[in-house]
Amino acid sequence: MGHTRSPTRPQTTATTLEDGGVTPPDPILDTVDPVPLQQVDTTADMVFAVAVGLIFLGSLFLALFVAWRVLRGYRANGERRLLLFGVGVLCIVFVSKVSTLSLNVAVPSFRFADSVAAGWRVVGGACVLYAIYRGGERQ
Repeated sequence: MGHTRSPTRPQTTATTLEDGGVTPPDPILDTVDPVPLQQVDTTADMVFAVAVGLIFLGSLFLALFVAWRVLRGYRANGERRLLLFGVGVLCIVFVSKVSTLSLNVAVPSFRFADSVAAGWRVVGGACVLYAIYRGGERQ
């Protein structure tokens, strides 16, 4: 089965350049449909994009709030498991998301941003598991 073209997408045609040359149509642009999340055509798309952004920011602030509360508990009780739990939550949620976003924006050609985020999640999970099973000693 062949690729069907989108009926609403305009086809590219040969264009005449200023110096008289002709640029042929681009076969890639004629066969590839755009990614839906890169287009914001309607109000519903805009509302969805804003909602996703707010949920992203909300999860970052919630992770910071949980880590701050856990740090206060660590200062009050001196239990290392609270400190490890807070560091784990920060690594799983905050650091992994911020590293993915910052690497994708700062270095768009870096293809391993998701791997870096997965590494931070593993480190955070290890901290949380250590806090649960081995981190009960007081300092």
